[in-house]
Amino acid sequence: MVLFVITRQPSNTKQYYRPNQEHYKQIHKYLFEDLVRDGFLDDLSSFNIFNVVNMICRKDIDSLQSIMVDLAKIDINEFGLLTLLTKNFKNLISVQMTFNPTPESCGIDSKQFYALKKMPRIYSQEQLVNIYSFLCDVDRKVNAGELPTEIMTDYLITKILTI
Repeated sequence: MVLFVITRQPSNTKQYYRPNQEHYKQIHKYLFEDLVRDGFLDDLSSFNIFNVVNMICRKDIDSLQSIMVDLAKIDINEFGLLTLLTKNFKNLISVQMTFNPTPESCGIDSKQFYALKKMPRIYSQEQLVNIYSFLCDVDRKVNAGELPTEIMTDYLITKILTI
């Protein structure tokens, strides 16, 4: 519950009131209009880190090229991207390289398992292992301070797509 405070100047007393639904609608409308007018929403993108990871796992180069220009607008943490890519490629290896895989045998949630199983096999088994090895090596280098994090997102995307 939200209470608004009105301060009366002459007596400096405070009066509390509880806004109704109409007040909330007006407040939201004015706040949103202010955000748009001040340009706070100009740098937002409809993509997020999960879209980028899925594009990389599907090797969707056309979509990746279109968002590379707006990559700064997408809220991507380099370490989060590295972690999600490592986990996704590890799960891809489990699903694609296990004989008769099941969610239980791969240790993956059933929804994620079926999504990975339906994903087209774009990478060969050798490529999957090389990509996972590369991601583990990048993680080691970043933790050791050998790789600057400023270039890590571009480096990860371009290197994985060229393996």
